[in-house]
Amino acid sequence: MEDLSCILFDTLDCIGYNQEMIKYRRRAWENLTPIPTVKFTPITAGSKAEGISTLFQSDIDRMLILKDAICTDKIGEVSKKSNMTVLHTDTSESPHGYTRLKVVSTNGQISRLYLKDSMFESESKDIYVSSSLFASNMKNFAMERFQDCNLSGPAVFSSCQQLTSQDTVLALQCDASKILQKWKSRRRLNSWPPAEVREVAASMLAEVVPVGSKGSCDQWREWRFCFIESELKLTCSLNETQIKLDIILKMVAKDILKNISNEISSYIMKNVTFWLSELLQRVEFRKGNLLALLFLSLRFLRSCISQRYMPYYMIPGRNLLAERLTDDNRQKLSELLDALLTEGPSLILRLPKLEAAMNVSLASPASIVEHRNRRDMIEKLHLDFGMCWLRHEEDLSYVSILSRIPMLYDIVEKMCHLVMPDYGTCFNNRIPAEYYIAEMLERVKSILS
Repeated sequence: MEDLSCILFDTLDCIGYNQEMIKYRRRAWENLTPIPTVKFTPITAGSKAEGISTLFQSDIDRMLILKDAICTDKIGEVSKKSNMTVLHTDTSESPHGYTRLKVVSTNGQISRLYLKDSMFESESKDIYVSSSLFASNMKNFAMERFQDCNLSGPAVFSSCQQLTSQDTVLALQCDASKILQKWKSRRRLNSWPPAEVREVAASMLAEVVPVGSKGSCDQWREWRFCFIESELKLTCSLNETQIKLDIILKMVAKDILKNISNEISSYIMKNVTFWLSELLQRVEFRKGNLLALLFLSLRFLRSCISQRYMPYYMIPGRNLLAERLTDDNRQKLSELLDALLTEGPSLILRLPKLEAAMNVSLASPASIVEHRNRRDMIEKLHLDFGMCWLRHEEDLSYVSILSRIPMLYDIVEKMCHLVMPDYGTCFNNRIPAEYYIAEMLERVKSILS
């Protein structure tokens, strides 16, 4: 099985999951994150920020954080801050991982504008902010910002021309140092995350987003803690094998488990990777052990589903499976995971992208390396093109962008030569740029999806 693990590891390298491409994507999305405005600090989250998905593979996850509001349990330290709205994170009556937001002061002009219609008076005459009212009010904000959008949970979904779509969450920054210090200091059997990574992750600000605990009678007033930047720090500390394990688990969720339930999300799979990374010695995460680690992960997931409990890595008391699975779905998922574990390495053949690449890799190792070089070059050019496109997404035509940014002509020409052997004919026949660029992007999408 070690030989097959090595083949699988190398195959992932050849389809866009090598360290060089992952780092390239991380840098690209770090550079792409919009400049903070007077109102918001933007954050790119999810698989884009982690560098493990191409532009076409998943939506862009963005968080816009109100700049003049802070949620905290250290009221004495921040209650007198001028020009800041201060909210107390009252967790006394909320499930693990959730909080109510009690208004301490409303000195922030911008946040007061966004929060005022979401406030309500409690039985004790204290003023709180309702998550459900805030999420509903987001629709008005979204309609002003996006032409075509809809709400999904706490996120606003919007399309962005032919390149990608975006989920945007309006959130509040949060000092959750007590939670993070508890996370940092809890007993661990092994050395992941490294002490220096834990120290940095525990020093970062968190966020609260407007969504309550499923099944809670107070869901409408509860907010959920998030640790976007801390978790990104953890992901970036994973080694190559851990990253590839996470990628395969997300493929399993998307290509296999999704046929039974959408509730086993890529985020749940990331938590499986985190837990396994902490529970096993780092020496176990090596190239020849990739398949064995996959089976251990699926057993861990199978156990969590059986017990109806998946601990959230940052706050183990929060159950990521709470109210997610019906008895029927739970039973079917358990049976499917049992079947996958019985199949052994052949379960890889259920993952279309990996199956196709491994067939090429086994039949012609030289061919798959040539494919890697070409696809990586295409993706790097496409990222450079996409970054410029997304920065000017208000433009409605390719030509207008190219005319405003002449340097893009070079990128477009190189991409066209790589994916369109007939490019010279299009150019010589003076076919309008928007037509051949649209065709080029469709071909790039096919290669990178």
